[in-house]
Parts: sequence; C-alpha cells; structure tokens
Amino acid sequence: MKMTVKGTHIPDKSKKTTVQDLEDQQFFSASAGLFLFAPFLAQLDLDRIVLSSGLPGSQIIPAKSYLLSFLALKLLGTERYAHVGDHAFDPGLGAFTGLDIIPKCTALSTYSYSLDEVHLLRLQEAFVKQGHRLRLYEGKMINLDFHTAPHYGEQSVLEKHWAGAEGKPSRGP
Repeated sequence: MKMTVKGTHIPDKSKKTTVQDLEDQQFFSASAGLFLFAPFLAQLDLDRIVLSSGLPGSQIIPAKSYLLSFLALKLLGTERYAHVGDHAFDPGLGAFTGLDIIPKCTALSTYSYSLDEVHLLRLQEAFVKQGHRLRLYEGKMINLDFHTAPHYGEQSVLEKHWAGAEGKPSRGP
C-alpha cells in the first residue's frame, strides 16, 4: 500500500468491505451526504434489482458495487469517470459502494463499456418492476432518461434547449 505526502494510505485496487470491517472506525468523508439515500436504497432492494437484471460483476468488485459507484458519482455531480480521482481517497464514498475505495477511472470505464443494450434494458425493467412493487409511482410509464429531440421545422413551440451531444443549444420539438 502506498502513501501520499500527507500520510493518506492509497490502496492499489478496490476490494469488498462490510459494515463489520468498518466497526469502531471513524473517518472524515466529504461524501457523507450520500448516506441520506441509504434508507431508500435499502427499501429499493438493489440486491434484487442487480440479480434480476443479470449485471456482471467480478470476484473483486461485485455488480452491486459498480452500480452504487455510478449512482454515487451521479449524486455527487461528477460528470465524467475521469473525475473519479477527485474522490479517490474518500473512505465514505468507498463504504457507500461496499468497497474500501471507489473503483478507479479505468475500472469504471471498462465496466461501463462491457455493458450492452440488453444489460441496460434489463436493469431498467428490474428497477421499474421493483419501484412498481413498492408503489413508488402510480403511473403506467416512467421516463428514466430523456434528451432534447432536434426540431427542423419552421417554428418551434418550445424555447431553445441545450443539446449535449452537439455541444450547443438547439430548438426543441
């Protein structure tokens, strides 16, 4: 294990950890606010969602820990995997994901690229089914992601919207 100039331990790789592993430990975490979501995630039963969606994992990093890593980065507002290094030494973020530290950029990118459309559709279906079982929403449809659709007609009924893929504002539908 390496150490920083300030004496922070740098693990070589992420590894699974449990609540019992953290017993009687105290640490500072800039990401402690993530734990406000813990009761909701427990109610949501991510284990069931991950199992029914068939997400792959490894012996070192389980599928649930990868999913929680991506979720944690989204909740923290981290826009790119390359910025995961900003949180590399935060033990609270690691604990949130069930690991000692959050996976590094390469591990997250490699995992992300290993998921195909089938994995993502099964994950969405499992999430929606579980949400429906828990009565988290009443509608018959839920939109988990949306993007502005370009409009090429003469007049747009909506104001301009940011189109991230094009890197500029565009007219909405």
